[in-house]
Amino acid sequence: MTDHATAYLDALPRERYEEVCANLRDEGSTFASTKLRIADPDLSRRQGYEIVEALSERLGVVSNCSKCHGSVARLRDGYGYGPLCDDCAARTAVWECPGCGSTIDGYVERAGDTCRSCEARPEWEALPQEVRDEIGAMVDAGRGVLSIYRLMELDGHTRRSIDYMRMVSYRMSLRDGLGRGWRLSVEL
Repeated sequence: MTDHATAYLDALPRERYEEVCANLRDEGSTFASTKLRIADPDLSRRQGYEIVEALSERLGVVSNCSKCHGSVARLRDGYGYGPLCDDCAARTAVWECPGCGSTIDGYVERAGDTCRSCEARPEWEALPQEVRDEIGAMVDAGRGVLSIYRLMELDGHTRRSIDYMRMVSYRMSLRDGLGRGWRLSVEL
């Protein structure tokens, strides 16, 4: 149990503390950590999990694995996406997408692969320029979800919804300055 996590738990108002305890008992460590971070956006993902792990120890509740949702999991060095059981820890890797530099967590066999958003690059680039311009303007204006629906409409709903989401996600990576590997006419 880290000093920061203990101090954070001790400083929580009683009502909030009881809510986090209920989240942990009823929904598990991933849900409890997410709820903590929603209530306190200054918490990093890792800090949220450390606090929930400290609470798990206090309450005698076993943390569940963030991948398989089995029990008997713990936080692992170098993995900031929640506690892992021994089996999932052996099969999980964290790497940077060679296309955009974003952090990916996945199975060891995929280590080094591009992220799903970068995999959508060819589909995005195959769209007519006027479609890319309109969707790009929506993304730049912070209307990401609406841009997915608009892209579906402009493309005639010819693809799976996830494909549209990935294309918009790729376009967002251009807006956010990611994509060290892809140098187009825009600053990635």
